[in-house]
Order: sequence, then structure tokens, then C-alpha cells
Amino acid sequence: MKRSILILLLITLGYNISNAQKKIIDGNIQINFKKAKKAPKLFYTVQNVKVKGENIKKIMVRCKIKSKNKEAVDVNPFSLIDKSNKVRYRMVEFVGYKPVSIGLPTYQGKEILKKNLVNKKGRPFMNLPKYDPTIKDTFNNFDFEGYRIIESAINFRTKKKPLLSVTYYAPITMNSFIADAFFVIQKFEKKPSFELYYGNEKIADIKIK
Repeated sequence: MKRSILILLLITLGYNISNAQKKIIDGNIQINFKKAKKAPKLFYTVQNVKVKGENIKKIMVRCKIKSKNKEAVDVNPFSLIDKSNKVRYRMVEFVGYKPVSIGLPTYQGKEILKKNLVNKKGRPFMNLPKYDPTIKDTFNNFDFEGYRIIESAINFRTKKKPLLSVTYYAPITMNSFIADAFFVIQKFEKKPSFELYYGNEKIADIKIK
């Protein structure tokens, strides 16, 4: 099901990467930055969110992640920082997968609704991600003083009858996988200066052509 997004601003106090970078978080999660580029439109069927608008675009950031203690990996701490414009972007989509496997690749990226979307009878809508407060959203656990949070509310219905919620993701249970994180970035007067973060740990600098 294709979806559209609505950008929300929450006030709080071809792309290329120059060099692949590696970071180990808390002695456990090893993150190898691979590349960042404009999100592909063809031959990438796991994307569900369609982006429209003159001053916004969708990019993909790819990393290789390994859980050294073989525990599940929380991907919600990922964010894209624009230092020039003092904004922090939340992921709009995420998929983790194994590049090589027997048969078809193994994909993970279970969406969780931030808002409990129910119909007039108080029941969850069919064919939507689940609302599950037992799975914690850790995106806001990390403070970036002086930065605004920019997150994308996904419209699961139509423009005339919108059904909106920000989403986050259940932990990834694969011990080693490729991670494709998608961000919707806005155009500002100042030239952006992007950095990829996991929590408060900087992973890589991203240069934009």
C-alpha cells in the first residue's frame, strides 16, 4: 500500500559519502556506514512511503550493522542531523536485510504506530501497522540542545480523508544485516551540513552535491 506523508515540525531546545566509517556503540553494536543517496524509485519494492512536494526529498542511508552480543538491535536511535539549519530528522522508513541468504533475502522492519488509529467502533483499522506501546520508541531519548525535531507523519488513507501517524520500528532480531534508513529532508535557505547519528554517537559525515 502506497502512502503519502505530511511533514510536522516539533520545536525542541545522486548523494556521496567521502569515506566509509565504522562506529561501535556501547561495546556492542557495530555500525559501518556504506553510502547515502537519493532514494531509489525503481527495483526497490520495500518502500511504501511516497513523497510529494517541491521543497522536500527522500534519501536513503545505508549501513552494515552487527550485534556483537547477538541481541536484538534497536534502530530508532538513528537520526540525520543538519548542523547548518539546526534540525534533527527522524526516519520515515527502515528495512534491515541479509544481502546473501538461501532463497529469498530475509527482510525485517516492522512498523509501529505512535498514535492509536481506530475506527468509529474503536477498533484498529485493517491493513495498517499496529499500535503497541509495549515496544518502546527511543528516538526522543537523546537530547540535541538547540535542534528542532522534524518527523514525517504518514497518511495511511487519502488527502481528503487523512489518517495520520508517525511510525517507529520494532527491534531487528538479525545479528548481522544491511540497514537502509530513509529520511525526508527539507529545503532551507542555508546549505545543509548532514551527519548521521545513532543516539548521541556520530556515525558519519554526509556530503551533498
